[in-house]
Formats: sequence, structure tokens, C-alpha cells
Amino acid sequence: MPAWFDSLLPALPAIALVTLVAGLVRGYTGFGAGLVMAPLFSLVLGPARAVPLLVALELVASARLVPEALPSVRPRTALMLGLPACLGIPLGSLLLIHLEGDLVRRAIALVVLGFVGAMAAGWRRKREATRVVMGVAGALSGTLTGLGGVGGPPVVLLLLSGPSSAAHNRATLIVFFALTQVAATLVFAVGGLLVAEVLWGLLILSPVFLLGTHLGASRFEPARERLYRRLSLVLLAVIAVVGLV
Repeated sequence: MPAWFDSLLPALPAIALVTLVAGLVRGYTGFGAGLVMAPLFSLVLGPARAVPLLVALELVASARLVPEALPSVRPRTALMLGLPACLGIPLGSLLLIHLEGDLVRRAIALVVLGFVGAMAAGWRRKREATRVVMGVAGALSGTLTGLGGVGGPPVVLLLLSGPSSAAHNRATLIVFFALTQVAATLVFAVGGLLVAEVLWGLLILSPVFLLGTHLGASRFEPARERLYRRLSLVLLAVIAVVGLV
């Protein structure tokens, strides 16, 4: 183990517990793991190490979830959201290197809080979003992914406010995040952000995260649409408040 692991050891039980909970959330909703892990990971590791680790863990989860999501996904929607997001990731990674850590955490929390407010207002579209709207949401999501490892809110809001079912939304989110996580990992690798600490953290936490992801996915029931939406809203509200505090 590297020398820095000794200083991390006291926080490891809390990190492992948060990682397990994040896996449960990711497996059930198809999103949200980064929102659960980001505050503690950024506090312990710093954003420059926490964000690449979050994205790498999410990529591991995607490998587990994508095969079962493919039958329910809408390829056009996933691509219309995913391609602009991939273009926005390099911009976010540049901001990550130059912005101060507390500012990053609070900016993420404010974005999440805005998302929760929109959902709580009960706004929901009767038609699918246009290409322009999907492109903007995807690009913003990609920028947030590169900046803080948490790119879900814009795309989740767009999907949950539309007419599609919970099963379709969850499947689209799983495939969307798989695309953005591959792109973000490549950007972080080129930018020299996949340092030894990140790789060691990935090795240690992947089994815990995969266990949570499996348990969460096994609890998802497509017919319980209202429960899916309520849990998503409550989850994001709690995370937003914690992030601001």
C-alpha cells in the first residue's frame, strides 16, 4: 500500500459505507451514485483525486448494468444526450484543475438543489424533448461530469419531466452514463488525473460498489413508477442539503 493510505485509513469505514449506499442508489435508480459519494470523497481526497475516482467507479457499475438495460433503452435519446455530454467533459476537467475545492462542492450542491426544486414543482412535459433541448442538457451534464464527477441532474430532470416510463428512463440513464464515463475516463487519463491514489481507491472500493449496485438493481420494479420518482426526488433533496452544509 502507498504511504498516503495510512492517513486515509481512519476514514475508510465511512468511505466504504457511503460507497455501498451509492451502489444501492445507482443500481435502483440508474443515477445518483456520484451525488452520494462526492461530498465525502472530495473532503477526504480533494476534488482533483475524488472526481476521477467517482467516474472510474461509475464506469465499473455501468459494465454491470448496461447489458440488462439495453432491451429497454431508446438509442436515439441516449445518443442525443450522450454525444454532447462527451464534448462538454473536457471543458469541465479544465475547470476542475483551476477551481477551488469548496467552490466546486457548493456549485454542485446548488445545481442539485435547483433540480430538486423543479421536480417538486410538479413540472412535466407531455411530449419528448427536442434535439436542441437534449443537446443543451447533455452538454451541461458533460461539463458537470468533468468538473465534479456529478453530471446527472440536467439529464435526469429532462427525462423524469417527460412522458417516458420509469423503465425507459432508467435504461436511458444507464447507457447515457456509460458513454460519458468512458469519455471522462479518457479525458482524465490524458490530463494525468488517473494518479496512483485514484487507481488504488478504485481497486479497494470496486467490490463494495458492485455489491451495492447488484442489490439495488435487484430491487427495481418497473411497475412502481411513483415510488421510483419519489425516491429520486428525496435522494436528491437530501444530497443537496448535505452538499450546501
